[in-house]
Amino acid sequence: RIIVIVNKDAITASDLDERIRLINLSAGRPVTTPIPQDLRKQIIQGMIDEILQLQAARAKKIKIDDADVEQS
Repeated sequence: RIIVIVNKDAITASDLDERIRLINLSAGRPVTTPIPQDLRKQIIQGMIDEILQLQAARAKKIKIDDADVEQS
């Protein structure tokens, strides 16, 4: 199920669920811990921001290879 479309890229309910699981895991909580609605909205906004940054990078033909990531 698509919950948000950012230009031509979609954020699905499963994308959001995966991000919430990751947040819970990194916080040391069980992965199934419910997230309050206001935090859920912040997570979605963060995902939208990430997509917009990636789209802007693609538009400017900015590419980062694995070696750059490893170095940083």
